[in-house]
Amino acid sequence: MATLTGISIQGINANDVYSKIVEAGVSDTTASEVIGAWLLANAGKLRRQFTYHTDFPATEADCVPHFVRSFVHVDWFDGQNTVQAQQTPDEEGFNVRFHKIEADFDSLSADVAEAFLCIGNMRAALAALLGEIKDELNTIEGDLADLKNPPDATPGRIKLVDRYAGTTQFLGKPVDVFRDDTGQLVLTPSVTMAIGGGFTDPQERLNRVQDFAEYAQSNAKFQALFTGQPVTKEQVIAAVGGDTTPGGLQVADALAILPDGSRFSTPDTFVQGLADREGLALKTSGVGDAAVTAALGTTDVATVSDAAVTDLQAVPVDARAALAAGGVNTVGALAKLSPTDAATLLTKAGVQNVSATDAAGWIAGARALTLVR
Repeated sequence: MATLTGISIQGINANDVYSKIVEAGVSDTTASEVIGAWLLANAGKLRRQFTYHTDFPATEADCVPHFVRSFVHVDWFDGQNTVQAQQTPDEEGFNVRFHKIEADFDSLSADVAEAFLCIGNMRAALAALLGEIKDELNTIEGDLADLKNPPDATPGRIKLVDRYAGTTQFLGKPVDVFRDDTGQLVLTPSVTMAIGGGFTDPQERLNRVQDFAEYAQSNAKFQALFTGQPVTKEQVIAAVGGDTTPGGLQVADALAILPDGSRFSTPDTFVQGLADREGLALKTSGVGDAAVTAALGTTDVATVSDAAVTDLQAVPVDARAALAAGGVNTVGALAKLSPTDAATLLTKAGVQNVSATDAAGWIAGARALTLVR
């Protein structure tokens, strides 16, 4: 890389920044891309492109009816059939018939509850999409306002409102990245961001869903709750709410983000539902970009689903390489994999000491991240 003079980030020459990035273990090519992208952005060569970050598929595999009628009435005839309560070889009797009707009502009720949950999830995703449009319109309005009334460009004065670009590692320490009024990057010591009067740690949300996924994959009592009928959040809390996840959080606290009455048919869809909620929470809380940057180690990610799985920091390096070699090249592809299939792939590739429990945590974290951007 040629020496760069006259361009600095908080007083540090761009060439020095490049050298420090390389010293931290980043390849020459990646370091050049990072510095090159920054230079192009400051030179006004890059145009802003609006892209939806919230996934809003046209169809959802889980949002389909499951009801199959079990009650079939066989006509009785006056003077020929004997009405009876108990079942015999020739006649089901009232008891069996009415129990089939009960089962049909229960199945219909489960479908209705699932429909309401699907509507709720769709509403949350739609709200996030509308929020993205609002943010983009506000950004455009801000640009137009700046053209009409240029902001104060007094040397040394930094305006960081709405200039947050993400969080990354610099010289071995976490830093928050902002753009000042001139377009230059400003690095400040990373702090936990205050949201709505509280503190939201983006990594805490990811850890929470990953820990619960590992618990759900390995806990037989939780698995045993699913017997073919949908299981509610409340039923899970009543049965195992006092259990502790690998990260030390009680199951009841880990599930607090799920809407009351949430129902899921399998342990996997239960974990997916929790991952979706945490992902949307990251998206709407204002710390989604920081979560993506921390999880992937880069700010240059347009869509998390398309990001290389080899950048996913939560997965060990050898496991990342094996996943990519096995055709699981992106974070989105990992998010769609089952824990068992992932563990099988890694075992065949010779990766040691990786179980389906480990894979469950990575997959849940990847799914949550894909909803952020």
